[in-house]
Amino acid sequence: MSGPALDIQDIVKKWQFVFNFFNEHGAPDTASFRGAFNTLSFTEKISIRFNILAFVFGFIYFPVKGMIKSAVTIFLVDGVAAVIREFVPHYISFGVGTAAALAAGVTANYTYYRHVVLGEKDFNPFKSMAW
Repeated sequence: MSGPALDIQDIVKKWQFVFNFFNEHGAPDTASFRGAFNTLSFTEKISIRFNILAFVFGFIYFPVKGMIKSAVTIFLVDGVAAVIREFVPHYISFGVGTAAALAAGVTANYTYYRHVVLGEKDFNPFKSMAW
């Protein structure tokens, strides 16, 4: 893993915890991450793995945080989900919409870490995600 491109002390306290965890244990798809993640409390797990603002606001959250390219991908995922929702029953439609929102919520923190700390600015918000 490459070193930080930014001093983590300059980041808001909530993000310091998240960024330090990713720095120390790597990406969510690594064994080191999974082992350390399993030792955390429930609230710490939620803080590391889920972003409520990204879940609620979807693709709008990403460009607000400066992740323009990732926002395009999330927008396309939301667009595909919207098309699918038009052709399926309501109960399936709700599930598809929720899955698209969950995808944004689960990928946002690690994508933001890659954007700010590692300097990666690509179209793939799902890179190194463990589902």
